[in-house]
Amino acid sequence: MKIRGRGKKLAATNTSGNISDQTRNQGLTLVELLMVVAIIGILLSSGLTHYREFAAKHQATVVVNWLISTIHFARYNAAKNNITVTLCALEGEYCTRNWHRGLNIFADSNQNGRLDNHEKLIASLKPTAAAGSILWRSFGNKPYLQFTSMGYTNFQNGNITYCPKDRSSRFRRQIVITVQGRPRLVHTRNLADQPIDRQGRILRC
Repeated sequence: MKIRGRGKKLAATNTSGNISDQTRNQGLTLVELLMVVAIIGILLSSGLTHYREFAAKHQATVVVNWLISTIHFARYNAAKNNITVTLCALEGEYCTRNWHRGLNIFADSNQNGRLDNHEKLIASLKPTAAAGSILWRSFGNKPYLQFTSMGYTNFQNGNITYCPKDRSSRFRRQIVITVQGRPRLVHTRNLADQPIDRQGRILRC
């Protein structure tokens, strides 16, 4: 009888031990919890990086499209109205190189690259996205782009380079403008996926 009783007691003890083990197995140890937190952190960091790249690429596309459409509009007005049209960033009556703040299109009858009192302001256009920097480089090194009544540039073939605020080389963009006044986006990239100019150089900001 005593032996049986002890057996039952032992059996009962083993059963409670199994229940205790099962209860412990339902939770996480500190090491496991730290591993879960680390994995979540890696996933969040990766997702944030991809989002930033997507946002930077989208902004570059928006700025480039705005620039190209603005150039087309200025050229169209010059040819349609048979006048000389100047495109630049005005501060008062003078053209500046602050193209990222917005662009102005005006009739420039005396072709002096300045909005005089007798000349008409055709349009003032703000960028549809916050631009980093927009650099206009051309033959003659003028701060403006000028179209003749034929729709050609006034001997100002050159390029416009967009650079994001963080200066990332991957999201720089360049628009080439021919003497005929036609804008063209440069699509060439090097092996590191960086946009390059016609000489194979990384776009300068």
